[in-house]
Amino acid sequence: MSAPGQDGPERSARAAGKGPAPAKDPRPGGQTRALHDPRPGAGTHADGPGPVQDSWLIEDGRVRGLEHHLARFSAGVRALRTHPGDPADEELAAFLAWLPARFPSRGRWFPRIVCDWGADERLRWDLRPAPEATSGAVSLWSVPGPDPRRHPETKGPDLAPLGRLRARAQEHGADEAVLLDAEGCVLEGAYSALVWWRDDARGRLYLGVPAGPVLPSVTRALMEGFAVEDGIPVIHERVRPADLHGAEAWCMSALRGLQTVTGWVADAGTDGRAADQSEPVALAPDLSGRRVTWQARLDALARRPEHAAGRHRTR
Repeated sequence: MSAPGQDGPERSARAAGKGPAPAKDPRPGGQTRALHDPRPGAGTHADGPGPVQDSWLIEDGRVRGLEHHLARFSAGVRALRTHPGDPADEELAAFLAWLPARFPSRGRWFPRIVCDWGADERLRWDLRPAPEATSGAVSLWSVPGPDPRRHPETKGPDLAPLGRLRARAQEHGADEAVLLDAEGCVLEGAYSALVWWRDDARGRLYLGVPAGPVLPSVTRALMEGFAVEDGIPVIHERVRPADLHGAEAWCMSALRGLQTVTGWVADAGTDGRAADQSEPVALAPDLSGRRVTWQARLDALARRPEHAAGRHRTR
């Protein structure tokens, strides 16, 4: 049985493990586009970057910040486009316009779009069930050693090494790995962005190194908009983990939303400490309920895109 709001042949083929049926390609010429390329190792130029990717949470057909996700994906494709056969702007625009009709109208999903440089079908859509929701708390582990990313401002090419770093964080008892720059200052999480509140009368929001080598976080951009609306200063600040003693810090992503950082796991070396600091970082709890309030504001931004699956259907 197909999922509500999802075309039956596509869903049933995936559930049977046979791969999805091809979808109509919007490019002139009317060829078909495979929604997923199952070939091992597909997707890289021999001399180029890994695939550009983006993903977002769909809940009952609603998405927050979709235009930001699509713009980030487009910028990444254009930035890494090096071969004559790579997708042109017209092909990319047609693919993105084609997407909303594939959004299920019910359920919780975490789809992925991919520009797979070495695949026969370079632009792909992969509909995936969303992982189970997690708690509003998260613990961090600082990555010892250099930043392994080659394309820090593009999502996709560096996901494999970032995934390995998150696995190492979990081995140390934490949920997320945090990248530091050469001076030991906080950049971002492997799969998340970070912000912190300074403890002052105005509740000032500080963002760590947003102009540095970090991914343009959609969730953080939406939060910056809230801060501007509320008249709260957004201060670009380079900090070491130890500088965040007593601060209320949040970790955020499209999938997980806002999570309060409850601990910064200490280990031999720099993990959770400055070079001259022997104690782990002690962060402030969310006593004000601010995270819950701001998460509700994020949730209120979720919209059903035009032409989403099931939007104009009658039964």
